Amino acid sequence: QVAYPGNKHAESFNDQMERMREQIKAAEQAQALQDGLAPGAPAPEISLPKPNGEILNLSDLRGQVVLVDFWAAWCRPCRMTNPKLVEVYNKYKDRGFTIYSVSFDGLANQQTPKDDWLKAIEQDKLVWDNHVSDLKGWSSAAGRAYGIQSIPFTVLVDKNGNIVQKQVSPDQLGLLLESIL
Repeated sequence: QVAYPGNKHAESFNDQMERMREQIKAAEQAQALQDGLAPGAPAPEISLPKPNGEILNLSDLRGQVVLVDFWAAWCRPCRMTNPKLVEVYNKYKDRGFTIYSVSFDGLANQQTPKDDWLKAIEQDKLVWDNHVSDLKGWSSAAGRAYGIQSIPFTVLVDKNGNIVQKQVSPDQLGLLLESIL
């Protein structure tokens, strides 16, 4: 409540405090979702369209070890990591490993988010077929389901659809795959 009704400064301060409470609550909810991404827990389902519009579910890849990679064309750290992911993918793809790339393209300042996304896939030579996005940026359904607050963010999922580890670096990924495959 505003202690000084009609005082614009007090009302403005009250509005700012309310927005901060909402932001804190949203961050706590996202953290709770990430805390649920524990090793052995089932990976939350993701159902998003591929570039051609066809829906690809994460569960469609069951039977393979899958790295769920949250990234975007506009994300410099993501783009810097991509060559290492390509290297790991090429080394292990014939042993039952794949990558499910979830793009966070679709920010308000992106004039052509789908084109940006497709161009980044081509430029970074992301040769796997499992590219999905709802082109809603940070409002992505998959991002909300996983509590994503920053990218790149990765989750390694075993052949049964259970989480092995989250926030796997490309260097760790090779070691984990050697022990799993």
